[in-house]
Parts: sequence; structure tokens; C-alpha cells
Amino acid sequence: FNEALATAIGNGWAYEQLNGKPDAGAWYADEFIDGFARAIHPIVVAYLKERQTIDRAFVNTAIEAFAKTYPDANRDVDILLNSVGIYADTEDDATLTGYSEEIFSRFRVSSSFLRAPLSSPGAQRSFGYPQLTKLIIVDRDREERWTQLSGRFEELQGREMPTEANATYSFYDVRSKSPVLLFLVESRAGLGQLLEAYKRDGVLSFGESLSVRRGR
Repeated sequence: FNEALATAIGNGWAYEQLNGKPDAGAWYADEFIDGFARAIHPIVVAYLKERQTIDRAFVNTAIEAFAKTYPDANRDVDILLNSVGIYADTEDDATLTGYSEEIFSRFRVSSSFLRAPLSSPGAQRSFGYPQLTKLIIVDRDREERWTQLSGRFEELQGREMPTEANATYSFYDVRSKSPVLLFLVESRAGLGQLLEAYKRDGVLSFGESLSVRRGR
């Protein structure tokens, strides 16, 4: 919202004031901020014209504009992976770097942190961070880890663990109000293939597993 509002004012209203016509080019390098800025541009212009400050009506209109412009925002991987917590069970620096590169090479991640191993106090504590997409990578002792994670995320309780060599399961964690993508992989390459499948699909289907070999 901060970036979209600044863009709607600077690249929208101010540009037209200075040049006598709207800016026909891109307003922002990020497609979602660009689209949101254009969606709220009319109300920004109206409020500036009346010298009116932001109020509840403005906020509600901005929320409605975002929902209309991006109706799948709560499942769109490009939006959800803009800010992520990454969790892995290994402490090997090279492996962790490889996992991060697979993620960052496919998605525009503006904010992230890495916690390893899964049993560390930092990982356990940050599982509860609200409204933050969480990517959990399990590359060893998967049955044991699945059981442990089931104790933390009730959405996993009673659900069978995917048995494919490289598979992922996505769900919405009600407690932290966050999407969670749980990856069960053999290697960096397996993680990359699963991420590529998510990138191709574009949106998450919560409560479904995905494997490299068979698809959903």
C-alpha cells in the first residue's frame, strides 16, 4: 500500500500535473504495485483535488480496489512469496545457499529470513509469526519431521505424508494466518522442480499435494 500510494501520487497525479497528460509508460517495476497504484489512482486524484486526508472511506476503497484487481491474491504465488520465512533441516551452508538460490531465481522476494535446523528455537518461534508465507524444506528423516510438524500445524494432523521422492504440500495455517508450503525433497534439483511447478500454476491449491513425477 505504501509503495502503491506513493506511485499513484508521483507517477500518476504529479506526472500529469507537470506534463499535462498521464504517464503512458510503466509506473513501477513490480507489476502488482503498478496495478494497485493504477487502481487507486482515481480516488487519490479525487482526494487531492478536495485537499482531503486519508480516512476510513479511502482505506476501504483501496482494499476493494486491490481485491478487484487481484482476486486471487491470497493464493497467488508471486504475491505470497514476496515476503517469506525459509526453513530447512540442514545446517550445511552450501546446501542452504542452493535452496535459497532456487527460490530467489524464480520469485521476486523482497523480504526473507532463513532458519535452520527445524528444531532450532528460532525456527520454532518464528513458525508462529503472523501473515508470513512459510517455506519448509525437509530433506532427511521425513517421517519423523512430518510427525513433528504435525504437532505444530494442526492442518497436517491425520493427513498422510506424500511418498514421492520430491513432493510438496501446501496449506493455510489458521493459527498464524499464513500460507505454508512444505517441501519433501531429495536434493536442490527436486526443490527447483517443485518451485517451477508452482510458478507455472500461478496459484496455490491449499490442502493438495504436488509431486514432480505425477503432478497433483
